[in-house]
Amino acid sequence: MKTIRYLVSGLLLFTGFLHLVSVFKDPDNSHLMALLVFGVIYLTLSVLIFIQKKYAIWMGLIVPVIPMISIPVMIGIYNLDAMTMLFLVIDLIIVVCCGLLLFGRKK
Repeated sequence: MKTIRYLVSGLLLFTGFLHLVSVFKDPDNSHLMALLVFGVIYLTLSVLIFIQKKYAIWMGLIVPVIPMISIPVMIGIYNLDAMTMLFLVIDLIIVVCCGLLLFGRKK
């Protein structure tokens, strides 16, 4: 379970930095505020999961579902660029791993 926790923490750190890089790379982006907010949330969750806060794992299960649902609805599934698809794939991996951490069998 420690490996999964480190994986989740690393993925959240990676995607948090990618969100912030996207903000500074394209400051005219119409979704600038969402990128900034989710970048900060993901970076914070990364640290909290790394230091083993149980509520952070619950948030890691819930928070990534928000863009997984809202992005395809707002932008449309056929209009997604490569970076957005990367965000969604990473979010899916994070949700699955957090589910394993919460509901997986303890050894």
